[in-house]
Amino acid sequence: MTVDTNEQWYSGVIKDLDAFCKLVDDKVEKEQQRLKACKKQNELEYKVLQEKKLNNDFTQRQAELNRHCTELDRICSTFESRLTIADNDKHRLENAKETYQLAKELTGIRLDFSAPSNIAKGCILFIYMLFH
Repeated sequence: MTVDTNEQWYSGVIKDLDAFCKLVDDKVEKEQQRLKACKKQNELEYKVLQEKKLNNDFTQRQAELNRHCTELDRICSTFESRLTIADNDKHRLENAKETYQLAKELTGIRLDFSAPSNIAKGCILFIYMLFH
């Protein structure tokens, strides 16, 4: 009888200890999950703060660029209002463009206005094609 009583007592103590250990393990696991979630939340909050800082910086840069853009628009409009070509000069320019285009189409001569003075200023398209 004493053996049965001792075994029952030991098995009861073991069951109680197992239940207690399980309870402690559950609480430890929950605490670890909570800490992990807090760490993740802190990381996300830090990222949000960094994004807000970048957003503020970009907003300031955009405002500065907008100021520069409006200033450039104002300067360009000032130049446009001051730089005008007389109607007679516009006519002459359009005629020169048409004449140049027609000469290119009829003769095959290509003029190079960007060439230095010691180099030929143009070439005949047909001869150019033969040698290249």
